[in-house]
Amino acid sequence: MSGDTRDPRRAIEEFLEDADVTLGEYDQGYADADATLSVLEGHIDALRDVLEENVDANGDGDGDANGDGDVDRDDG
Repeated sequence: MSGDTRDPRRAIEEFLEDADVTLGEYDQGYADADATLSVLEGHIDALRDVLEENVDANGDGDGDANGDGDVDRDDG
């Protein structure tokens, strides 16, 4: 991904933007299929890293990082 963000929502946005650019370059003939897949795999790995770092403290992935029963998110 283009940035080094740790916010899952922003990481997903960046992943989608980067994937669109990568696929656009392929569609325009600037990259072959192998190169495109390699770049996409890198974007997927980066997104996966951010999401794994942001699994909530109790490890169930429900988004409730502080255990108060509310899904914690940044709407800002």
